[in-house]
Amino acid sequence: MSDFRKKVKAKKATEREQQSGHQLIGKMITESRAITFEIDPELELLIPPLNKEELILLEDSIRTEGLREQLKVWKEADDKIWLIDGHNRYKIITKLSEEGVEVKHKPEFIEFADKEAVKDWMILNQLGRRNLTDEQRSYLRGLRYEREKSKQGGTGANQYNSQRSQNVHTARTVDVLAEEYKVSPKTIQRDSEYARGIERIGENNPDYKRKILAGEEKLKKGLVQQLGRIPNKITSPIKTAADVSTYLQKINKPKTEDQQTVSSVKDEYENLKKQIIIKLKTLSIESTKKEYDSLISQIKNLQKIK
Repeated sequence: MSDFRKKVKAKKATEREQQSGHQLIGKMITESRAITFEIDPELELLIPPLNKEELILLEDSIRTEGLREQLKVWKEADDKIWLIDGHNRYKIITKLSEEGVEVKHKPEFIEFADKEAVKDWMILNQLGRRNLTDEQRSYLRGLRYEREKSKQGGTGANQYNSQRSQNVHTARTVDVLAEEYKVSPKTIQRDSEYARGIERIGENNPDYKRKILAGEEKLKKGLVQQLGRIPNKITSPIKTAADVSTYLQKINKPKTEDQQTVSSVKDEYENLKKQIIIKLKTLSIESTKKEYDSLISQIKNLQKIK
């Protein structure tokens, strides 16, 4: 074989190797993109955390057997991919990967109409877990009740919504859920207060919320339900059960005589202001002097209160 032919053959072999290498890189990039997803803190907070013992058992299982159930993700309209199930498993996979232990995983995609539909599915999916504590179950039932009763029609269209969920609005939501979970309607209503209380704590201190639901911090259910009956956000830092008790005592403290007087004056001012606004709308060029004098008198009284 001539030197020229050898050079041509060598060049073609090099090109084939380069092409093969490019294809391999492209495949790796494609696969990498297929499993790249983000974690939404709002969605993650819907998942009751595992306690330390449960995390250890789950890590041992993944280390020795791999994943029994794949991670689940949702692709948003803007092509962002979000993890919606398997947050604890993903943290363990990441930890093992840092130790040099690779765990094979291929996320499963689930289609949803929007983020609200994702939340509905996540709550229902978590309620299907068998290892929930009483507090976690109460929290999730309460969340579902709050979401169901706020809807004006249906539960959103996606392939995972069951017929029973779509029929919730044909009867009283509380009765339907009570029947589904084999509890009383009053229990569902108490669950609702508990869920709202936990959410109030989460707005103030997400880590404390996580510890309560994981069973690492003890907080009486009644105290959480009291927080759930408060319409406003918690204004004081909450880190312990004692902080919750102190806060509730503070806001439930009976008003002093001076505070009641201030409140009464404020109510009188607002009522008089509304009366003036109503009268202004009714006055016209045909109104009598007496009607205008009455308006002037009310304005003067308003100025005196202020």
